Amino acid sequence: MTDINTNNKIVGNTTAAETPDEEALRLAKELEKTQITDSDMDNVRRNLFGNGSTNTTIPASVSQGMMSHLFDGKSGFKTWQEKMRYYLVSINMERYLPEDPPIVPQGTTYVYTVGGMDTWAQGDYCCKGLILNRLLNDLFDLYSKAKSSKTLWLTLENKYKTDESRMQRFSTAKFLNFKMVDSKPIMEQVEALQRICQEIELEGMSICNVFKTNCLIEKLPPGWSDFKNYLNFKRKAMTFDDLIRRLMIEGNNRGAHAGAQNQGHDVNVAEHKAKLKGKGKGFSIPQKNLMVSSSTNFKKSNAERKF
Repeated sequence: MTDINTNNKIVGNTTAAETPDEEALRLAKELEKTQITDSDMDNVRRNLFGNGSTNTTIPASVSQGMMSHLFDGKSGFKTWQEKMRYYLVSINMERYLPEDPPIVPQGTTYVYTVGGMDTWAQGDYCCKGLILNRLLNDLFDLYSKAKSSKTLWLTLENKYKTDESRMQRFSTAKFLNFKMVDSKPIMEQVEALQRICQEIELEGMSICNVFKTNCLIEKLPPGWSDFKNYLNFKRKAMTFDDLIRRLMIEGNNRGAHAGAQNQGHDVNVAEHKAKLKGKGKGFSIPQKNLMVSSSTNFKKSNAERKF
């Protein structure tokens, strides 16, 4: 390769320092004059990528547990998108989501420019493949023609991402209409309400902790009316997490008490059955011989009685 001249410009008998823009322009022009062969390009690629390979590979140590579920195109796009983004970040490939393909001036043969372009194209291809492989087969066939990861990502967003204001209203309605019942475990319902609160926060809305705590108290099922009254008259302020702990303890106590009552009921039933069984000891019911004689004498005697 030809050497690059880095000398300063000479004006008259004095030397004038180049500005950064002038120096960059001069270096670019000199680098474009550098000619390389195909074998030189292959050698540079091997040096750039290491291990004698010219392909961009995904690290083998990536945790597969961060990989998102298969998206079916019906619901849960936002959750799928966030999981997919986390996975791409973990393998350092999220950079391809907002980037456009680099543009290389026509006729450029500078090794690092061409090699960098090749590297980007292979990395973007891998990123696009990872996204497509987390779609169901029908969606894979539909979006596999996308030119880049950015194009694919934006196309999926425009198609499946619901309007933000509509999602906010939907999450708010879910919170206001949520009701607890006595037929389900209390903590199972509390966790469902927590998930709704998380959805509201993900939509950019904040809920006051005191308001959230008071709402949970008011939503307790009818069977918890005594405990609700106890909490309403409690003077000491209580956080949302404190309330959840109290509900967990109360739920466990009620479960243990109900189990003890059932066990006592079973014991009483068993004792009652044993007493009834003992009353019949020593007594026997006489059995009458109800066998009917089928002899001819018996039939004749009956006929004789009619006369």
